[in-house]
Amino acid sequence: ERLSRIATHLQPAWSAATHATTECASDDDVLLSKVLTSTAKNIYVEEWSIDSDELKLTGVSKGWKVEKRRLKGGLQDGIDEIVASNGTITITVHPTKGMGVHSVTM
Repeated sequence: ERLSRIATHLQPAWSAATHATTECASDDDVLLSKVLTSTAKNIYVEEWSIDSDELKLTGVSKGWKVEKRRLKGGLQDGIDEIVASNGTITITVHPTKGMGVHSVTM
């Protein structure tokens, strides 16, 4: 459940880095929390996404998004992928492949 429980922590100063993390200063700082995978609670969400247009926060830069999907076909079949982007930096993580960062692009 390390990153499978994504708390999307958004702040006005979000332009320097993407925050898709469970580590926030306090529960009051968490604007949105979504459990995507939990073996303890028997939860599995195959696809999910949220973006700046959907959440409509004031004082937060536009163009950010967080999405989770399951890849299909070939060697990637069955691999979960979480993509977090702030409009400038995009981070892709594969939690079903050792939780490693797959890519970081600008």
